[in-house]
Amino acid sequence: MNRRTGLAEQMREWMRERRRPFAPRQVCDGLDILNELDRDKVRLAIHDFLKRGEIDSLGNSKFRYNHAWRGQRTGKEGRLRAKILKAMYVSISQFSSSDLQRLSEVPNRDYINRIIRELAIMRYIEKIGQRSAPGGIGTEKVYNIINRDQFRIEVMD
Repeated sequence: MNRRTGLAEQMREWMRERRRPFAPRQVCDGLDILNELDRDKVRLAIHDFLKRGEIDSLGNSKFRYNHAWRGQRTGKEGRLRAKILKAMYVSISQFSSSDLQRLSEVPNRDYINRIIRELAIMRYIEKIGQRSAPGGIGTEKVYNIINRDQFRIEVMD
């Protein structure tokens, strides 16, 4: 069972406040972590931070927090999201989740619908109607980008 302890968030907060390079030992000392098992967890978490690009390695077991990092998605999910966003942008007048699935070649429409909900809540896209779904069974929602320039700058970059 994977229990969340909040360690990563505590580490993130501590590392953000540092302006100088730090070592894993300093993170442990700064967070008052004395137990050796917990210190191992910190070392493993630092490896995860490094893999995500949230911290930079300076060599000699020294690291620096990357303040430019803002939760960028990497890996497969990041590539799929970029494809979906580009498919939205090139669909000039309107799009539906099935259009985005066809253009982005994403196998599962659930992920597309999650991105659509997220962007609708943030008011980057709006529902403009509905049309017959592909295959003629039911209907599907049709969306439009509210401000294409703002979408390009704030969402796609």
